[in-house]
Amino acid sequence: MNILHINYSDKIGGASRATYRIHKSLINHNVNSKMLVCKKHTDDPTIIGPPTIISKYLPKIRNFISSKIAGLQKTNNPILHSLNIFPTGLHKYINSTDVDIVHLHWINGEMLSIKEIEKINKPIVWTLHDSWAFCGAEHHSAIENDSRYINGYNKNNRNVGDSGVDLNRWIWNKKNKYWKDIPLTIVCPSKWLYENCKNSYLFKNADIYNIPNCISTEDFSPLDKSIARELFNLPLNKKYILFGAINATNHPLKGYDILVKTLGKLNNPSNIELLVFGSSNGNQGLSNNIKTHFLGQFQDNVSLKLLYNAADIFVSPSMQENLSCVIIESLACGTPVVAFDIGGNGDIIKHNKNGYLAKPFNSDDLGKGINQILDHLNNYSTAGINKDIEYRFGESQVADVYEKVYKNILNNKGYN
Repeated sequence: MNILHINYSDKIGGASRATYRIHKSLINHNVNSKMLVCKKHTDDPTIIGPPTIISKYLPKIRNFISSKIAGLQKTNNPILHSLNIFPTGLHKYINSTDVDIVHLHWINGEMLSIKEIEKINKPIVWTLHDSWAFCGAEHHSAIENDSRYINGYNKNNRNVGDSGVDLNRWIWNKKNKYWKDIPLTIVCPSKWLYENCKNSYLFKNADIYNIPNCISTEDFSPLDKSIARELFNLPLNKKYILFGAINATNHPLKGYDILVKTLGKLNNPSNIELLVFGSSNGNQGLSNNIKTHFLGQFQDNVSLKLLYNAADIFVSPSMQENLSCVIIESLACGTPVVAFDIGGNGDIIKHNKNGYLAKPFNSDDLGKGINQILDHLNNYSTAGINKDIEYRFGESQVADVYEKVYKNILNNKGYN
């Protein structure tokens, strides 16, 4: 069985990390898996990158033009918007291969056009890392009262405050035109995304599975906290809160502003320090003189593993999540997590067992969860938290489910 994963990058971003882990888990499960990307950052020979300098930079040019077109639409939804309208020819390469299953992931950044997806002549599995596939141009619908993806995008249900060209409706119509007869098999990593996908107009008749992202509990596991702190030159007598994401302090949906507000509600702030990865500086002053370490970007698993182990708690105040890689990573290292009860967070966090699920966007409840864990750290078994994550999100379990999905597709389509 030959599987080809299609994703924009092999390393940068949550979707890339999740895709790469699925790919490697299948290889470890004796499945012949390869991964095709626009941006190759690793030296992994199973990753296929752009063959020429021109093909390396063409996606950037297409994406630059696409972003200018996207500016014709004015919207209050701060999430990324993608068009995927320019032909790339990638479908011709895909069709020329001997793969049995084409497994799409995050294919935005003008990697593959909406029309070209229809031209792929092999069975398609598509793991959704956000909501773009069943929305318009937006990667998630507006946070409140947005049902266009359920009812269809028309002139009369445009979101209040949006103006200019209705690109969301235009892109959605293209998807509806070209994808309505494709037998797509959709995978949603979180129950939240699964329910939204089932309710969507575009995929209401598709085969949809809920399969979580996986993690290697060899790459992410508990370590001696004192050793981890020593390597980061952190005092042993402090309590450390960890926060991180790509563009952590500036991304409008990662919740740094909520975290700043919450820090003013903590008990014994003089004994607490904040660790931030994914940003080299903050865009707001932190209250109560809580010392903050801005650590910049972390890409390798070894450094991230040490960082999760150096912390007492990880806080994710994000306002939208599918199935957060950083939450799973932290828990795999035995470090409890406090997050809002949104998206797929409830699939990972067991309230008052391996963390705390706070009322959405309520800084008081977020602070309550942080205080509760920091005041009772002995109640959280690092080994127990790690073992539970391995049981629910381990590579072998997830690879086994994907292999069954692949075999079911091939058997139903007459493949051997």
